[in-house]
Amino acid sequence: MDLIDQLSPSCIFTFDFPENDKQVASPSPQLFITRQSSLAIEPFSKNGIQKRLHVVVKNQPFLIQLTATSNVIEGHPVDFNRFPVEAKLLYDCDDMKEVGFVKSKPMEYKCNVNEKGDQVTVELRVKVLTSQLEDSHFRIKFAAINPTTKTAIESISAISESIKVVSKPEQVKKKKPLPDLNQPIRRETSTMCLWTHWQESRAPACSNKKLCSEL
Repeated sequence: MDLIDQLSPSCIFTFDFPENDKQVASPSPQLFITRQSSLAIEPFSKNGIQKRLHVVVKNQPFLIQLTATSNVIEGHPVDFNRFPVEAKLLYDCDDMKEVGFVKSKPMEYKCNVNEKGDQVTVELRVKVLTSQLEDSHFRIKFAAINPTTKTAIESISAISESIKVVSKPEQVKKKKPLPDLNQPIRRETSTMCLWTHWQESRAPACSNKKLCSEL
């Protein structure tokens, strides 16, 4: 079973990006987000444009899956074990400024690369609340890292859809959201035991897969 399908109780919605819209707001044709999980998805309007807002719980894990479209990265075969992916938490604003911090980083993450090396599932935990930062929404930028220079490869990057962080699951609106017409939203079932199953399955599955922690 795919990691993205083994969600915690705090992530019961999975958004599958359609084939003709796999990459949303990414400057790179070589990396796209295929799936993004969350507790709920709410519609909202920004600059007159209807968008989806993914709701997650502070310090609770959610998953984003990325896939490479190119067979080569800087002259080498695509392999996210060789070119690890980093993630940065950004404000959802025009300049997409990175969320700063003094002591504690605002987000933790780790990556699980598939056997082919062309797909990575990122487990993330955001440690700041939307309400703490003037009701700001967030987005997450992913980029492959050059193993020699240790710098991000901007041509291989992707940006998530908008995210709102709440302190408790109970804060999510009870009414089921309608994010967009004709967009595939899957609601997971039996969510109370999925996180346990994921944790049990990760140990053997990850022992032979490279995990990349935040830099």
